[in-house]
Amino acid sequence: MSFIDCEICDEEFSTLTDVNIPRILRCGHTTCHGCAEKLLRNSTILCPFCREATNVSAVKDLQKNFALLQAVEHTKTKTEEKDSIDAPPKCASHQYNLAEFVCIEPTCRSSDKLMCRTCEEFGAHAGHKKGLLQSEAAKLRQFLSGKLSRSEELASQIETNIEKIGRAQLTNIDDGEVFQEKKDSIVSYYTTLRMTLDALENEALEKLQNIAEANFSRNEILVAELSESLEKQKSKSAELKLFMEMSNADLLAVNSVMDASNETEIWNDVSPGITNVEPEVFDATLAFPEIDRLAIQVSKVSRMNSLPWEFEEASVGDENLLAALININDSLTTTHLTSE
Repeated sequence: MSFIDCEICDEEFSTLTDVNIPRILRCGHTTCHGCAEKLLRNSTILCPFCREATNVSAVKDLQKNFALLQAVEHTKTKTEEKDSIDAPPKCASHQYNLAEFVCIEPTCRSSDKLMCRTCEEFGAHAGHKKGLLQSEAAKLRQFLSGKLSRSEELASQIETNIEKIGRAQLTNIDDGEVFQEKKDSIVSYYTTLRMTLDALENEALEKLQNIAEANFSRNEILVAELSESLEKQKSKSAELKLFMEMSNADLLAVNSVMDASNETEIWNDVSPGITNVEPEVFDATLAFPEIDRLAIQVSKVSRMNSLPWEFEEASVGDENLLAALININDSLTTTHLTSE
């Protein structure tokens, strides 16, 4: 039983007879007009499927199921069209016969591969190998069905890849979530790096300043020590100049007195203190790191695979089937036009 048959009497819904017209009950179920009349009791129809009651004085007052009637007509039309397509056409050479066969002789040079029994015995296909039209068409349809399935599968794969690329493209825009995350990481890194570099710069400058200040202090101490030694030398030089200005008699007399009193140390040299001075001259060794070590290495990570674009190539047998399909289609068209 198909969906276009009444589920009670199993008869097909139709508008050709009143009893087969589909009627809709209140619950939404459908029965044919005849079964609805049998179910009508005291102006009530009790649905045989769900037991819900429909109050109606006469079955003709129930609404027709026009959607179901349309489906019936559509199904009939499709069935008639299919029967028309599957029916063998008339033979082009012998109009009184049906072309029930297809020539499958590899060496056949005739452009019309459809043949009847007369063609098989006396016509252009005499002695040729033949196959039933329906059988050969079924083989061809099976072949085409496989190709169609493969084509639809490839189309589905292509659509999937297009969708995958679309999702990937969302990550490639500059306001995308992944892009922004990576960008924020780079900005954060270099912000921290700049802060660190500023701190390191200040630290290095401070060390440089400390070296200069330490040198300056050390040199000042040396200058103070040397200045003290210089004053002593100047004082000694002044005393010696006084002795040098005395007469010979006075100088010798003074010398004798000093010898007697052991005060001859006046003639001794004053200790210069620091003799060989090496002042602190500013200098500092600078060891700079490799600047490239501070750079972020940004590189592409590829996750895309190659797309399967290749279609299966047809074999020699497939080509023969395709040629047969073309010839059958041409023959059917020619026959149809001739019969009209």
